[in-house]
Amino acid sequence: MNAHRSLPRFFVNGPALRASAVLAALLCGPSLPIARADEERHLDSLEAVEAACRGASARPASTLYTLEIAAGFRFGTLDEEGFLPIDTQRNLRALGGRVEVFSSHLERVGFLATPARGAELEAARTRGARLRLGFFLGYDEPDRSACIVRSRFGVTTIRIDVAFVELLTAEGALVAREDTERLRAWRDDRDSQHLAGEGPRAALGEASTPSGSLPEPWQAQLARAAEGEVTRALGQCHRDGVARGAQGQGQVVVRLRVEGRTGRVLDAAATVSDLGDTDEGTCIAQALRALAVPAGPGDWAGRTVELNVPVRLAAD
Repeated sequence: MNAHRSLPRFFVNGPALRASAVLAALLCGPSLPIARADEERHLDSLEAVEAACRGASARPASTLYTLEIAAGFRFGTLDEEGFLPIDTQRNLRALGGRVEVFSSHLERVGFLATPARGAELEAARTRGARLRLGFFLGYDEPDRSACIVRSRFGVTTIRIDVAFVELLTAEGALVAREDTERLRAWRDDRDSQHLAGEGPRAALGEASTPSGSLPEPWQAQLARAAEGEVTRALGQCHRDGVARGAQGQGQVVVRLRVEGRTGRVLDAAATVSDLGDTDEGTCIAQALRALAVPAGPGDWAGRTVELNVPVRLAAD
């Protein structure tokens, strides 16, 4: 990470901080974590990092990853606005130096602190405290490569969109934590798409074609399918996937090829998934292949139409 440029800080809410929020942060110490442990996917090996990098190029950035930074990091100088930055003149290193991370846009990473609090954090660092980063891959710029994966004898570099940063004692106790607006936006989006019910379950989202239009009879049929056997089959796919270790909450997008003249589904394939389980994506695609939609409008009669159908999944 190179911090030579003057860039927005992660851990402020816009250019001006609300005084009450700052005062609470400074007097009360670290904020309560926003993300729950079951929402995070910890990267504890080079293989796990490489799998996350492969997934980042093929799915929406909806997975919250965590990674611990090796000892050796340093703090910069506490500034007049009460921000203690982590020195990122060089990339932060993890997994025994086999992985280096740098923040998107070269934003500064650190903690809000008074001078006394800053001294406490520095003392904790010298006693062996470690950093724990929560982040997304491809959240800000999904079209850019998030990783440069090198051989096992090289160093893999990843560009992270930071969600939070924690300072932990050598024993794992939380010393300080700051969250970003990315994490709040991600949580708000997840909350807005909450699926009612308990256990592994599924819901069909709004389907679309590459042109964006969808005949009304097809829309109505898909809405009916969301309450019928198809959705129950999708739920079973997710139950089986979770049992194999798939992520509990996420989304699969299935591309259907539909014969416009009859409405018959000719083919179905999962094109995007953030569940980490290929078999579940295949199962979901096969369940959607059972859809029976009406014939399309007259100008669709001689065409094969592609539909993109999102399937939201939860298991909490």
